[in-house]
This record gives sequence, C-alpha cells and structure tokens, in this order.
Amino acid sequence: MIDWYELAIEPTVRSLAAVVRDTFGVWIGFCDAEGNMVPLGGATGRPKAVCQRFIANSVEGEEGVMSCRGSLERWVAKDADGERSDPFKSCHAGLRALTLPISVDGEVVGNVYASGFLGAERAEALIEKLRRTITDRELIIEAQIESALSTIPLLDRSERGCALALLRAIVEHVESRLDTVRHRFESLGDRYGDMIGTSPEMKRLFGTLRKISRGDSTVLIQGENGTGKELVARAIHNHSRRSQGPFIGQNCAAIPADLIESELFGHKRGAFSGAHRDRVGLFEAANHGTFFLDEIGEMDVSLQVKLLRVLQEGTFLPVGDSVFRKVDVRIICATNRDLMQLVEARQFREDLFYRLNVIAVEPPPLRHRRDDIPLLASFFLNKACHRHERARKRLTDEAISRLLEHEWPGNVRELENEMERVVIMSGEERRIDEAQLTLSPRVSTRGRLDVATSRMELPAAVEELERQMILEGLRRTGWNKTQTAKELGVSRRNLIRKVAQLDLDKLRDH
Repeated sequence: MIDWYELAIEPTVRSLAAVVRDTFGVWIGFCDAEGNMVPLGGATGRPKAVCQRFIANSVEGEEGVMSCRGSLERWVAKDADGERSDPFKSCHAGLRALTLPISVDGEVVGNVYASGFLGAERAEALIEKLRRTITDRELIIEAQIESALSTIPLLDRSERGCALALLRAIVEHVESRLDTVRHRFESLGDRYGDMIGTSPEMKRLFGTLRKISRGDSTVLIQGENGTGKELVARAIHNHSRRSQGPFIGQNCAAIPADLIESELFGHKRGAFSGAHRDRVGLFEAANHGTFFLDEIGEMDVSLQVKLLRVLQEGTFLPVGDSVFRKVDVRIICATNRDLMQLVEARQFREDLFYRLNVIAVEPPPLRHRRDDIPLLASFFLNKACHRHERARKRLTDEAISRLLEHEWPGNVRELENEMERVVIMSGEERRIDEAQLTLSPRVSTRGRLDVATSRMELPAAVEELERQMILEGLRRTGWNKTQTAKELGVSRRNLIRKVAQLDLDKLRDH
C-alpha cells in the first residue's frame, strides 16, 4: 500500500497542485487503483466545478450506471493500459479530465488527475448534454441548475497543455520520492478498501471481506462504536459487482421515528402535512447499488416489517402511494447492540434478525489489534497534516509507547481524532512527544478486582471476581453479549446463564 496522504503533504506537490487548482478552477488529486482519491491543492481557488453539486449521483451512460468513484477507477485502469492511454478523459457525467499515471517499478499504482472542466472548443454542445443528463433528485429549480452549470471551467488547448505540464511535474517529483519512502509504504501492511492493518485479526477480516464481496448476500456488521463498521460496508460495496452503482448510507437512530419511513421509502405528494411534492426514498435512490443501514437495532418495530418485505421480495410501498415499487439493492446493516437480546425482549423481529444475519462480520476493537496502532497513528497523522495544510510531523518513540498503552474505548475513531487534535495543537512543531497527547491513564482492572476480593473467602472471592469481570465486559462492549462472551473466552449460552444467575441485567443502565 502507498500512503497517498504522505505524498500529498510533500511541499512540492502541494505548491504545484495549488497552482493547477487556482489557475484553472479544477479538481485535482491522487487516485489509487481502487478509486480511492486524495484531493490536492488546498481549500483556495475559484468556485468548484459543477460536479460538487452532483458528485453523489450515479448517471446512466454508455458503460452503464456509474458514479464518480467508478470514473476515477476507470481512469487509473486506462492509464495502466500503456500505449492506448490518453491523458484527455471523460467522467461518468460528461465532464472532462486530464490524468497521468504514477508507476512503481513499471507498475501503475495510481494517477494524478485534474477534472471537472470542459474543452472550450465544444463547450456549448457539451453543456447542453449535461443539462439533459445530469439531474439531482433534490434540485428542481431551473435557475439553480443553470447557476451550477455556469461554474464549469472552459479550458482551451493551450490551457490544457499547461495543466498537463504541471501534472507531469507532480508525477516526476512523486516517482523520484518513492524509493526514499518505500519502507514506510511497505510498513503499512495489508489493505482492503480504506482499512489498513498487519495484525492477524485484520488479515482474517480482509480474507472474509474478499469472500463476501464477490456475492450479493445480506451482511450484518456487529461491533463496538468506532471500529469502522461503515468502512467495512463501503469496502464490500466497492469490491462487489455493484461498485459502479450508488452506495447510500443511513443511520437509523439519526432520524425521528415519524420521518424515517418517508426517508427510507419516499412519499407521494399530499401524503401528509408538508409533503408538497413526490419524494424518492433512499431505497429507490440505492437501486442497482448498496444500501447501508447503520444502527439497525434502533429501527422502529413497525418499520421492520417493511424492511423484511424489501429483503424478501425487493418491493416497497412509498408513503401515501398504492403502487409497489421494485428495487435491486444489496442490504448491509450494522449495529453495536446484541440483536438476539433485542429479539428476546420483543424489540426486534426474530424473522428479520435471521434474514439480516445471513453473513455476520465483526471488525475487531483496537485494543485487540495493538500491533496496528503505530501504523494507524502515522497514517492518520499524515492525513490530518494534509487536511490542515501542515508540514509532515512524526511521533516520538515515547508517544508511540503511550498510544500502545491506552485502552482506546473509542477505538479507531478515537485514535484518528487524537491525531487530528495533536496536529492542530502542536502548531509548527514537527515532533509530537508524549506530553502533547491527551489520553486518560491506563486503568488496571486487576488492581480493582484484587481490592474488592482481598478479604473474602475463596468461593465468595471467585464469584465476585467472575461477577465483576462479566459486568465490566458487558459495559465495555455496550452490553453486546456475543462480543463479551468472545472476549471472556466462554460460550454465549453460558454467559447468558451467568448474567441471569448474577442478576446483572438490572445494572445495564447504571
């Protein structure tokens, strides 16, 4: 894997990319072979291209339904095609791009691109085509469409040649730096989608995801907050046959119960107060793609029946409509709760649980993959330096040791936020030491347990020790009994029996 963020914060790359963006008003960035992009050029420049407004839409074109990510991936593939490669390309929506390949030992590993413009020679005809083919489901005011189209940069042949020369200078600098930083690239280990890791736990996860992505089955992702459940869902989508279609995500806990049905399934005009026009729901927007439902355990029971219908028959009924709609969507769900426990409490439908739990995936918490902490910290540090336009920083050995000691209750998300914080608060300091970290002291569970049991007879001490270990495990995993049983090395059935025997459920909200 190549850390594109480290390359992005190279001073030469930053300055050249800023010239391209400011001079020509285009998007510019790196793209790897999987369509993952790292924007370049900073936050300055002329108004962004029309694709900023339509970037999330898939468009039906000559090569089928395609998204922005699909265009980027296709450009890299064409750049790797040798003699047939042409730096002048088109995106899925009809806008133009200039791209140049970046190679390591003769193998194309990505490219640098400048996109979001039109050739001045045929601009009028191309804008008319865009007007007909690019649509936004939420944008219905003609004046707004015309305003967006008017921001498209029109570059003549001379301007395109100048931009291409600057891109070539970026490529030459990057390729000259690859040998110097190769050891850092290799240290980043295995990768799947936007996830990286060298630990056995992550390698097992990547192997599982490679198998899952080839199929079309429903996937249930279970795990603690901050472990990257949405990254897992995106990786499955991006490596599936649906990768050129849309990826739509929705957090079931983020929308009020009285609005989520309309959000998911859409509504007809006049279906309820405030429904002034027809609305396309997220299921229909995700047609031919993937729909990711996060926090599925928070979904209202009444909506679970409709979701079950979509899973079984691929049909749904918009609010206020009498005609069923049919969609071809892969469903991926995620939760940090124990769905079986919700089933037992009659808060989640049993038939829906078994329909969702076709394939279960569980990304490991960060404390179970400590070997990955140094490489993740370095990656997030470079990413934050790029985002905030800071020079490259490095962690001292003492700082890395402190990161390794921390329990990371917030998992990978907590680590990423910590790296962003130290980048901002360290100012121009290039060296990040232990004193600049704001991590809570590591608490010894063993010490607390010893104090609690030191004056008890052995049978009572053993029972108290068992009680506290189970209770702390449940609290640590958000009362996820499957995860707790796995961490404690016992079967889920035995754990449930012990929880009932020790009457621990009454302490759930304490």
